[in-house]
Amino acid sequence: MNFIKKHKKYVIAGSILLIYLVVMYFIAYRSDILDKQTADIIIDGIIGWRYEDRQWNNIYDYEYLDDDNYFKVYSHNHYYGEYTLRVNNNSLYAFDTNYDSLQYEGSLMAYSSNYDINVFLFDYEMINDNDRLILNDIINSNLNYNMSANKVIVDLDNDESLETIYILNFYDDTDYVTFSGIYVYDEDLEEVIVGEYLTSFEYNVCYILDIDEDNKYELVLSSLYYNNLNYSVYKDSGKGYELYLQ
Repeated sequence: MNFIKKHKKYVIAGSILLIYLVVMYFIAYRSDILDKQTADIIIDGIIGWRYEDRQWNNIYDYEYLDDDNYFKVYSHNHYYGEYTLRVNNNSLYAFDTNYDSLQYEGSLMAYSSNYDINVFLFDYEMINDNDRLILNDIINSNLNYNMSANKVIVDLDNDESLETIYILNFYDDTDYVTFSGIYVYDEDLEEVIVGEYLTSFEYNVCYILDIDEDNKYELVLSSLYYNNLNYSVYKDSGKGYELYLQ
């Protein structure tokens, strides 16, 4: 005890140094993990993204896909399992271990990664009268047009408070898209992700997943322009959802 009192300043300095070294070790360890993280995400064979060296880039060549590369395969509301993939003419084909092709309808998303990618499975819900009142205020318009309106309920930022994602598409008598919009709403937020009038683009929320382990979900939106379908990822930047990958 007398030794500690006598050398108190050295004990404190040594403790501070030890804490500093431990913190720096964990920072370096975490940095090394991040440097080694890799992921591939492919949607419908139309678009793909690869995470490597701490950045996302588009995948343009799918020749690397073979029987040794297994991907976790999803629709928006169902997990199919692990399959090998092939991409041909902007179409995605998935095969099980018996080389039987996965039979599916609609869109298909697949990913392979050496870290956790959290996929939120959901079903589209019809809007109700209360939703109509909310949307009337948001878009300052009466929802009595020829329209398609759905919603998805999800806790986007893991704060134990549910957000509602509204998906709206208005059409004229010739089925031309006069308005297409995606909105995120809760009691404290009214956010427009995309909202376009007099447009031929028709937007939808196709997948919801956390691609970077930040405990916040990214939104994968489809945009249909006549017969041209594409996908993009929107990420919560802290100031709202912004275009992240396309």
